[in-house]
Amino acid sequence: ENHRRFAKAVGYPVENVVLSNQVHETKILRVDEKDCGKGVVRESDIIGIDGLITNDKKVVLMTFFADCVPLFFVDTKNKAIGSSHSGWRGTVAQIGRKTVEKMKKCFGTDAKDLICIIGPSICQNCYEVSRDVAAEFEKVFKKDTERILKRNPGTADKYLLNLWGA
Repeated sequence: ENHRRFAKAVGYPVENVVLSNQVHETKILRVDEKDCGKGVVRESDIIGIDGLITNDKKVVLMTFFADCVPLFFVDTKNKAIGSSHSGWRGTVAQIGRKTVEKMKKCFGTDAKDLICIIGPSICQNCYEVSRDVAAEFEKVFKKDTERILKRNPGTADKYLLNLWGA
């Protein structure tokens, strides 16, 4: 019922929504009209997917975020969109880059034609991670480590992670 109310308030048919069961990985799925309603008004087989892309004007993509980073993509030339859920695992595995690559493969997207948005999420001052998570970011973001990770004062092995920066 909440989906119906939200859809009515925003101005789209609730039957056009497509959502997935996100699992903090980097699988991205192209969806179209045949997927409309999955997860909202009918059973969904879209399981374990953290990114959705489409060029079908009928489709309304819906992804969910708590502390995780929302990533939104609009290909202005090829009229395609994407939405990816980027927690720490998705960020370190570069789900943003993988979403752009999937859009290129499916729609011919060129990065210069994209408008990309990083939505609100947990800030660095509030996001404490353990040494093993920090080590994953150090491997991937070598030269940006100082900007992305700060040792949490007063702790021996805790760090503050800047997901926005990563």
